[in-house]
Amino acid sequence: MTTATKQSCMDAVKQAVVDILNDFKLPTTNIASSTVPHKIEQFDSDIGIFGTAKASAALGINVPLDENIFKDKNGGMRSIEQAADRLMELQAEQSRSRRSPNGEVGFAS
Repeated sequence: MTTATKQSCMDAVKQAVVDILNDFKLPTTNIASSTVPHKIEQFDSDIGIFGTAKASAALGINVPLDENIFKDKNGGMRSIEQAADRLMELQAEQSRSRRSPNGEVGFAS
């Protein structure tokens, strides 16, 4: 498994948002790491789940099916950078779960 960097996570999240906005024929200018996608017209929770799937697939990071990286557990909205941070957290969790007690790396059962 290739380890994603913070920059590659931000790039994947931004690309997912831009792709979605293009699908809706909405402007994609000024999309930056501080952009909060849920503040953009038509970017609702269902679209957030789709964006989560696009970004996680591009990076090879598993995200729970019901998780929207653009929202926190309390329903607060995340920026592109904060969504990338969440992907980094998930990657770290997955990396830890693949390590056995003797330090060997493999898939947890």
